[in-house]
Amino acid sequence: DKEFVITMRRVPQISGAVVDAETKQPIADFTVVHGTERRGSTLPQWDEREAKRATQGRYEITFPMYSIGSVTPAYRLRVEAEGYLTAVSPPFGPQETPLVLDFELKKGRGVEGVILSADGKPLAGVEVALNAGREQLGVRNGFLQKNFGKPLIVTTDQEGRFRFPSQVDPYNIVAVHGLGYAVARVDDPRAAPPEMRLELKPWGRVEG
Repeated sequence: DKEFVITMRRVPQISGAVVDAETKQPIADFTVVHGTERRGSTLPQWDEREAKRATQGRYEITFPMYSIGSVTPAYRLRVEAEGYLTAVSPPFGPQETPLVLDFELKKGRGVEGVILSADGKPLAGVEVALNAGREQLGVRNGFLQKNFGKPLIVTTDQEGRFRFPSQVDPYNIVAVHGLGYAVARVDDPRAAPPEMRLELKPWGRVEG
C-alpha cells in the first residue's frame, strides 16, 4: 500500500485595532474586506461579498483558503470608514498568521459626484457603479448587470448625488439611466477631483 502525506495549511486569522490617526480613538463603525494578490498581478482581487462590518475599533477576520495549483497567493486587508481615507495592509502569507494588524485611518472624502442630464440639470434615480479590480459590469436595456464579482452600485439622490468609499486603486465610474449613460476613468485616486460631475450622453438608436 502507498502512503500518502497530507500537509494541513493554517487558516489565516487576522485581528487588530482601527483608530483615528489624529486622536487615536477607536473608529466606531467600519468595514473590513479581504483580498488576494497573485504573483504577477498589479491589483489585489477583493472579495466584496465577504466584506465584514466591525464596530468599536476592533475586528477579527478569518480568510478562506485559496490556492492555484501548489501556489498560495498573498493576502491583503482593506479597511473603509465613513469620513476617512481607505487603508490597505501590506501583503502577507498564511504562514505569518495568526497576525495582528492595526490601522490608523486619516480623515478624508470618499468618491463623490453629481450626475447631470444633457441639459445640465441634476438627475435623481440614476444607477451608478464603481468598478475596480476584476469586477465585470454589463448594461442591458438601460440597467446595470453584475456579471462577475460584486461591483459597488448606488442610486443618485434627489440632488443627483452619489457617494462611494475612498479608493486606493484605479477605478471606473459607470452611470446608466433611461436618458443616457456616462463613463469616467480615474487612474490616480489621489489626484481625483473632490467632486465628479458627469453629464449623460444619449443612447444610440438603430432605425430601419
